[in-house]
Amino acid sequence: MSPLLTVIYVDDQPRYRKSVLQELKEHNIMPIGEASNGVECLALLKKVVPHVIILDLEMPIMDGNETFDKIKKLYPGMNVIILSQHDDNGVMENYMRRGAKGYLPKQFIDTEVGILAEGIRAVNGGKTFFYSYDPTSPIKYTKKEIDLMPYILDHKTSKEIATELGMEEKKVNKLKSQLHKKTDSRNATAFVSYSLKKGLKYLGKNK
Repeated sequence: MSPLLTVIYVDDQPRYRKSVLQELKEHNIMPIGEASNGVECLALLKKVVPHVIILDLEMPIMDGNETFDKIKKLYPGMNVIILSQHDDNGVMENYMRRGAKGYLPKQFIDTEVGILAEGIRAVNGGKTFFYSYDPTSPIKYTKKEIDLMPYILDHKTSKEIATELGMEEKKVNKLKSQLHKKTDSRNATAFVSYSLKKGLKYLGKNK
């Protein structure tokens, strides 16, 4: 069985919140607190320390955006997954750069809470989890290219990637060149932009 993980879920819809938390228990993820706004969340964090905070953006009193900033200021090492009503790549990229460990459009967990559970385990394991979807993408990637993606998205150097994947640096450079050609992106920053626009799902490692 996977190790028990703890979460705080911040969302102003109590029935929805409780339903999601109940399903997370089936994935061995235990709620140790829930809140309907940022003020309640910050009060909870004075009493308990979860592995991950699940944070909705649209809330009264103190919304998710302000709450996120306060959490990162007071608890900079805290793992936060952002939930949003909108599958907006611009918003996703904004939170990624500000230090969120994950971002999920609510539409995905409405039908499969297991996606959220996967994200919680990923960020607790030191990875990032930003999820979007584009079923029409015509580009086909090899397994090695897919393996390389998280490291490019986290701006790892070719030498660092070679060490972590156990391959020659020149092989890494060749794979990177193939990916940049397929996605018409000249560097890692352009590849991140491409992945967000095209809705690639990616599971990356922290820097």
